[in-house]
Amino acid sequence: MDIEKAKSAASELHAKASKKAADWQSFVGKHKNLFTSSSLFTNMCKSVFEKVDIDSSGTVGVSECYVAILLFYLKLSVLVKGLTPPTIEDVRKFVRTVAAQSDGKEEEEVDLQEFQTLLTLLLEHLIRRVLLQIAIAFFIIPIIAAHIWDIYNAIYLKNTFVGSFIPRPIGVNLSVTLLLSTIVPFILKRFETSSVESIEVDALGVDAEEKINDDDDNNINKKEK
Repeated sequence: MDIEKAKSAASELHAKASKKAADWQSFVGKHKNLFTSSSLFTNMCKSVFEKVDIDSSGTVGVSECYVAILLFYLKLSVLVKGLTPPTIEDVRKFVRTVAAQSDGKEEEEVDLQEFQTLLTLLLEHLIRRVLLQIAIAFFIIPIIAAHIWDIYNAIYLKNTFVGSFIPRPIGVNLSVTLLLSTIVPFILKRFETSSVESIEVDALGVDAEEKINDDDDNNINKKEK
């Protein structure tokens, strides 16, 4: 009987671990986009990971992981301007969560696959961010700048030497430049911060849900005893 109970317990643990792994992979899959599903992304992850894995142990700690993420964002900034990397505390939380979901241990180190998963979560919003940046820079800001210049010109510059000296296209372009250099960085930074916080909550939510299920199972077992 003891052997049968042991086998049953082992089977339950295996089924639970398999379900947890499947749920985690499903969670990560939902946060992939065209870029993070590409071979370019995989190669970039491998390249920066190998650069910081100095001892070739196959794993990196939080500090090394943070350096790797900074290197990755540096490479990515060639394609997407103005990306804001996460803080080291954000990275620490992500590393613990990814490690715990991948192998069940809340460690402060990740292997290459876990590092790629971590970046997949961090860059889940990348496509939306690029579309937002294009919409702001090429559509929203020019329209707002044109209205601002027309209003300013009508109130302050109409029938003045400066107003007649500066053509409308130049005035609008000056307004666009001013708005792009002041408002846009603020908007994009807020977007980056809120996106990282959102993914962090979702990732931690998976772990929290698992803990709730564990507590429910424990309570049921206690009642049965």
